[in-house]
Amino acid sequence: MTRTAVDAAGSILSHYFLTHLSNATVTGGVVEGASTEGQVNGTLSGTLNNLMGLESPATTTSTGGTVARASGVLGYVFNTVGSTTAITNAYGLWGRGCQGSISGTAPTNCYGVFADRQLGAGLTRNYAIGINGQGLVLFDQNLGKGGLDFEDITNVPRQTLYVANDNTLNLQAVNATGGLNLSDSTGATRAKVTSSGFQIQTGLAQGTGVKHQQFGATCTTGAAQGAACTTTYTWTAAFADANYRVVCSLTGAVVGAPAIQGTSSLLGASFVLTILSVNAAASSAPNVDCIGIHQ
Repeated sequence: MTRTAVDAAGSILSHYFLTHLSNATVTGGVVEGASTEGQVNGTLSGTLNNLMGLESPATTTSTGGTVARASGVLGYVFNTVGSTTAITNAYGLWGRGCQGSISGTAPTNCYGVFADRQLGAGLTRNYAIGINGQGLVLFDQNLGKGGLDFEDITNVPRQTLYVANDNTLNLQAVNATGGLNLSDSTGATRAKVTSSGFQIQTGLAQGTGVKHQQFGATCTTGAAQGAACTTTYTWTAAFADANYRVVCSLTGAVVGAPAIQGTSSLLGASFVLTILSVNAAASSAPNVDCIGIHQ
């Protein structure tokens, strides 16, 4: 079929298959608009590269203009105004793979849907699959989990991201050697999980639950053993409230013999540190390093 024009809201096509089920009472079954099948019969010698039930390419041989979207297949579910028939699950594309259809020798690998690599064919983006909107990974009651497996560099599939049957979400390294990296937007590794444990690769950033900070000098005690003084220190970014614990140590070249007596008067933004002199000399420290952890 050849046409020289198409309406803006219309389409042209060479074949339109339509199967009607009308005024029927059913207890199961399938209605199909069309079915195409590729078969291999008799005795097959050698290796056949591809066996396909349907090839549906979208082809351009024209010059000029733009095709906004080219799709080999458009799958959708449609009903009309006034239809009251309930549809439980609507699939734009349902790939059964090997499910319930293999009676002879089992295939080596089965995929319900396979999206192939693009090898740089596009000028800008090249992805095997794109999801426009929220995706959903279902829980498989037969496997007792639902998630995504990833191949390692030897092409062995590894359990990686999954929900277990105790409702825990698990992220698992593909092997003990590579481990699991947590990286920032530049690709720099900030933390790593290996068989040896959890490693922080760079500094621990200030957060609302854990803070670490070096403060300035303490007060100076009196020149008597047990003489004490207090200093108020302010966090760079405040805790949400005073429900935290703080542990400090004196650092730098201390004067005399200072020691920390304790902390008090905790506020979200600040706390009070008390030091005392261990001997009969005025005592102080140039810096105080503290870690605060919210309860």
